Order: sequence, then structure tokens, then C-alpha cells
Amino acid sequence: MDISKTSSTIYNFWVGKFEAIVVTGQAAVCPNSIYTYNANPIEGHSSTYSYSWTYPNGWYNNGQVQNSINLQTPMYNMNYGAVRVSITNCGGTSGYSGITVYPRGGCRTYFSLYPNPASDNLTINMDPNPISTMSTDSELTSESTNNVIDNKQINFTIKIYNSQSMLLSTFTRSGSIFSIPLTNLRDGVYVIEVSDGINNSRQQFIVKNN
Repeated sequence: MDISKTSSTIYNFWVGKFEAIVVTGQAAVCPNSIYTYNANPIEGHSSTYSYSWTYPNGWYNNGQVQNSINLQTPMYNMNYGAVRVSITNCGGTSGYSGITVYPRGGCRTYFSLYPNPASDNLTINMDPNPISTMSTDSELTSESTNNVIDNKQINFTIKIYNSQSMLLSTFTRSGSIFSIPLTNLRDGVYVIEVSDGINNSRQQFIVKNN
């Protein structure tokens, strides 16, 4: 008598509410900067789950993709708070889990731009750049000190977005003052993002051709 051998595949899936969620991302944050936070269910992520986020007052949602969210901190009046998430699956909705966020020292401050409205070129004036010697959140102590780094030592990445958050152009510059061409930009409102490799800062500007 022939005996047929069959193979089977075992699939694991979670039924019921989630027992634990780990939220990862930057705890010590700078003003007017963008950070990514991820929700990591202990049981594993699935594209069928839905994620509901809460974050401190004044923060902005810059886009959410499945279990990740991009948040922009406010330019002023930053306080302690929490980035939290709740997950819903076929078994129900979990409670909220999160990470405490707070202002950090040694942040790049801001940049100014002119003219605004602009037509052909936009000039960016970088503020002095105090870079903290602190490398991790656990090193946030009263003994930490700040050093001022010359902007000439930093390569800035500049990106221009339209009002629908579509990336239009990217530039690399260094120094305290530099110019960005606004070639082929139509009249309207745009966003410019400046990154020093650690922090991202954004401002709106207007293009108004003569």
C-alpha cells in the first residue's frame, strides 16, 4: 500500500487585543524638526492592523505609513509630552503605549530666508550651530557641555517641496549664507527643508514671479 506524504505550512497570527506595544523613536527632540516613530507590537506587525497616534499639542503629522508616523515639532513653546499609539485588529483595540518626549539641549536653532516672496533666488541665513557633546538620551546630565561648530564644517541638505508635500528639488550647501535657485517654480506656496544630518528644520516661502 502506497502512503502519500504531504507537507503543510503553519501560519502564526494574533487573535485578541495586543498585550504589549513598543514605540521607538527620538525621545530628546529639537524645535521645528521632523522625527519618525514606529509602533512595534510584540506579536509582530501586519498590514491589516490600523494604528491611531496621539502626540503633544503643537506637533504636526507629516505623514503616516502603516506602523510609522513622521512628526514635526513646533518652533516655539516645546514641553514634555508623549507620542502614543493604539492598535486595532480583528480582536479589538488595544490601550495606548508610547514614549515620553522632551526638549533637548544643543539643538540647531533656526534659519532665516529672504526675500519672501521670492522670484529667481532664495537666500538662506543659517543661525550659529551649537552641537551638543551628548550622543544618546541616557547621557542627558547637567555635566554635558555644548560646543559651537562652524557652519563651514557642515554640509547642509536643502529640499524644496510643493504644497502637496511633493519633493521638487534637492541641493547641498555649506557656510552661513547661501543662495538657492528657484528655477521653473510657479507662483505659489512652497516649503523649504534644511538638514544638518541630525536635525531637520522647515519653513514656508512664497514664489511670486514678476
